[in-house]
Amino acid sequence: MIKKVFLGVVLSMLVTMGFSQGNIKQSEAYKLQQQVYNTAMRYNDVNVAKDALFKLVTLDPQDASLLDSLAYMYYDAQRFASVILVSNDILARNPNHLAAIEMSAISFERLGINERALEKYETLYLKNNDVTTLYKIAYLQYDMKRFNESATSADILLKAQVKDDMKIIYNTAAKTQQEVPIKASVHNLRGLIELEKGNKKEAKVHFENALKLAPEFELAKENIKKIQS
Repeated sequence: MIKKVFLGVVLSMLVTMGFSQGNIKQSEAYKLQQQVYNTAMRYNDVNVAKDALFKLVTLDPQDASLLDSLAYMYYDAQRFASVILVSNDILARNPNHLAAIEMSAISFERLGINERALEKYETLYLKNNDVTTLYKIAYLQYDMKRFNESATSADILLKAQVKDDMKIIYNTAAKTQQEVPIKASVHNLRGLIELEKGNKKEAKVHFENALKLAPEFELAKENIKKIQS
């Protein structure tokens, strides 16, 4: 999931490489805007860089890397509606552009449009078969009260080969952050699903399994207390 892709680094790479890698002769107008963009990025002036980027897109609409840069820039600025619109144009050219699909999914989610976010994550999972994408799908399905689908996704995750260092970050009641193994989080999710179905015994088993994997998992501890109260 834009797995902590450091967008600033990506943008810097694009600046260093330049936008046009082929033998297409660039006009003076293009070279000027590219120089403005590079200078603005070096000075961290995002607004000027964005304006130059728009002009570059107009001058060379066939250069796909320009739209990539614009999408990353909007994403970095949390302009999620704009990310979706630019990603649509990118995907119209290249339906297999995984970063664009993921940025679009995250943007829909941040805007609270969960149905569309789920569609995008499902599309992404069909292409990357990545457990972190399926994890997002499982939790979105739960949030949308599609409990049977969420349980199916979670069960696939519990059977999957997951690296030990794959962690999920939770905010605690003390306003600190706690890292837990992804499978502990999935067991916690399965417990929540069983609670929604009224199956307290099965829910408790999952919460206990979560604590076996992460003994200090605060949320799982709280969920067990709710069953016992």
